[in-house]
Amino acid sequence: VLSAVTDMEKAVTGGDCVHDAAPNNLCFDWELCTAEGGSATVDKAIAEAAHKVSLRLRNNRLIPNAMEPRAAIGEYDVAGGDYTLYTTSQNPHLIRLLMGAFVLQIPEHKLRIVAPDVGGGFVEKRTNNK
Repeated sequence: VLSAVTDMEKAVTGGDCVHDAAPNNLCFDWELCTAEGGSATVDKAIAEAAHKVSLRLRNNRLIPNAMEPRAAIGEYDVAGGDYTLYTTSQNPHLIRLLMGAFVLQIPEHKLRIVAPDVGGGFVEKRTNNK
């Protein structure tokens, strides 16, 4: 029996590991830096900034629930080697990047994402966190 951990920072800094495949209880860590020169450019800009502000922000876990289900269905074209995914996402471009690169491990141009009208998701359907 594992001990209960109710603090997210404590859960990822050690203690009981829930799954061997997820060291420090961290199963997904994604960093995106679009600055020219990468994160070194950002780090340099912060180091040279005239003013710096530090803020510790804690958000409560909040789960909005849309009326339509979170759903997806896929199709594979054997002749062309292309995939099509129909999904109720508010961010089809991010889904294409994540599904193509990390799940299917195929080039983005081989994966077409179709997102029909989605309403009332309140950003909950932006990512693939479920």
